[in-house]
Amino acid sequence: MKLRKKIMGLLQKNKAINKFFTESLKEMDDEKFYIEALNLFVGIGKNAETAIEDWSNIIDLVANFKKKFDSEINLSIIILYYFIEVKKEIVHPFILDYLTYSNLKNSVIHDHLTKVYNRNFFEKIIKLEVDRAHRYKKYLTMVLIDIDNFKMINEKKGHLAGDKVLKEVAQIIQDYIRTADFLFRYRSDEFILLVPETDINGTLILIKRLQNMIKKRLKVTVSCGMSSYKMDSFSIREMLEHADIALYQAKKDGKGKIKTYLKERRRYFRLPYTFEFLYRLKGTKDFIFTEGINFSETGILFLSDTPIGVDMSMEFSFRFPNEEKRINGIGKVTRIEKIAENMFEMGIDFIKITDAEVKSIKKVIEKYILNGED
Repeated sequence: MKLRKKIMGLLQKNKAINKFFTESLKEMDDEKFYIEALNLFVGIGKNAETAIEDWSNIIDLVANFKKKFDSEINLSIIILYYFIEVKKEIVHPFILDYLTYSNLKNSVIHDHLTKVYNRNFFEKIIKLEVDRAHRYKKYLTMVLIDIDNFKMINEKKGHLAGDKVLKEVAQIIQDYIRTADFLFRYRSDEFILLVPETDINGTLILIKRLQNMIKKRLKVTVSCGMSSYKMDSFSIREMLEHADIALYQAKKDGKGKIKTYLKERRRYFRLPYTFEFLYRLKGTKDFIFTEGINFSETGILFLSDTPIGVDMSMEFSFRFPNEEKRINGIGKVTRIEKIAENMFEMGIDFIKITDAEVKSIKKVIEKYILNGED
């Protein structure tokens, strides 16, 4: 927080920076603030962690320059010096007035009609957000939003009326979502909403409200398909495919509906849930205690400080929080992923487990999954 105050102080003293930009920074959360504050000077793509490090070094440079020259040096010059001479990330700078640059950047990343982000920018942001969700073990939910009967609107009322509906739907969504969320125009009458750090249930509440607002104000309905990273999808491709499948089901069931992929493919849904997990590899004597991080009707994902070979079998035993009964069985390793030094995510499929225990797992999943229909 001290660093943020120092940065705002420097920016507000810099008369070359339009007040509009500093005011907009005040509304941002920390993660976006440090990145966007740097973007006022250099457009070299930073994540929050490196942006904070850069700003700490720049603040030190400001103090050193003031002491050395006994006067205030323009912040733009110091930042340019930092990235050319200290970080050596800029080799041949091209200087452009920020307002001109901002207008140019907006035309590249925004859809010209609806003014929300465009598909090209989606392809960049989704990679960053999936990486962040993976690194920090956060939720990331994707919603594919389709305007029902849009073709009919164009045919009966004309393309200008269709454009007006697109703009108004985009505006309603944009006005309601958080600054941390991203709205993109993905196809002609389809939008994608990315909701970081929010699970399926939280996003479902948001989407139901948006549906009601759109229907009330515009007299049109939207169908929505949802998928969530590390719950029903493990890659960008899967998130898109699963959201598309859920959207297809929503349209098929009468339009104006919300469908989640996990609802349609419940057997493959993985519920994020921290629980104690014990396992013993075939041929070994002792059980090893570790942490389970998600589960489905067919398997479990758990943490291990050593890799275990794919196809190796193990006995396992676990219980959910606030549950007395333990679930026991035999599983086979089907997935391994290194997530840090001496830390691996291990996935197993159940090979031997009683029907009663499968029923217990289903019961926990059923409690979690909400009904997505109106």
